[in-house]
Amino acid sequence: MASSKRISPLPLNERFATRAQYFAPSPIRAVFEMEMNPDVISLAGGNPELTHLPWAEITRISNEVVTQHGLSAFQYGTTVGQPELIDEIQKIMALEGIESVPEDILVTSGSQMSLDLVAKLFLNPGDTVLAAAPSYSGALNVFAGMQAHVAQLEGDDEGITIDAIEAAIAHAQSTGSDIKLLYVVPNFANPSGVVMSYQRRVDIVKLCRAHRIIIVEDNPYGLINFGVDLPPALRTLDPDNVIYLGSLSKIFAPGIRIGWTDAPAMVHASLVPTAEASAICPSPLSQSIAAKYLREVDWHSVLAANV
Repeated sequence: MASSKRISPLPLNERFATRAQYFAPSPIRAVFEMEMNPDVISLAGGNPELTHLPWAEITRISNEVVTQHGLSAFQYGTTVGQPELIDEIQKIMALEGIESVPEDILVTSGSQMSLDLVAKLFLNPGDTVLAAAPSYSGALNVFAGMQAHVAQLEGDDEGITIDAIEAAIAHAQSTGSDIKLLYVVPNFANPSGVVMSYQRRVDIVKLCRAHRIIIVEDNPYGLINFGVDLPPALRTLDPDNVIYLGSLSKIFAPGIRIGWTDAPAMVHASLVPTAEASAICPSPLSQSIAAKYLREVDWHSVLAANV
């Protein structure tokens, strides 16, 4: 009988793809175990406070999903997402002035997956992505994994400056590099907290369209606004050149793992098979619970009472 004892590890890392060296652990996730300690108040990650959630209602909803729709909730689902959840997602985006159509929405397993899909679809090794300095580390890791160059740009209290973007464009033109994406968190940017002004949004949208730079608008915090009226989403200013990423992680719970993209039709058509290759489909169970929660719970009041 052959022994299962390992004599010495094979150097399988020598067979890794070139891109493997560009994937790095997230500095935020590195302290995750420390964050799980109830005696620690961590400001390292964007972990929402969950004790305020209406747990009796969530328990009822979860039980009803399992007992009434278990056969479908525990089965494979569609790649694009459940229609009833997409309907609720449209209502969420409408709160920020976005007139969406169901055909442009793709449900994902968290907005981090959305970022990954967009990066896979657009980025070749050596392409450039523009982002704020500082910027969300999870996005930077995704772009680095695609072997893209991330140019982190100067900002002020209104967001990334137009001068910084224009300088990056001039540099790219002089070096022959291709700027594919501008990644922005326009509302309460992670980690700076800056809200991009209306005029800055207008100017950025105009500049990016002129230079064929696709805008990736990541907006997990827009509805956690502390009563502040926010400028319109960039997606409303140029729906043909902005890919919007949304998430339930902050307005419901991160463990539900529901995000989405709202993208121009041509982009959406290619994001769908990209998502299918990556995950087949988002969790039908999570989608069913999330849709029922958004439909039956006064989540606006839950959110307003805790911001």
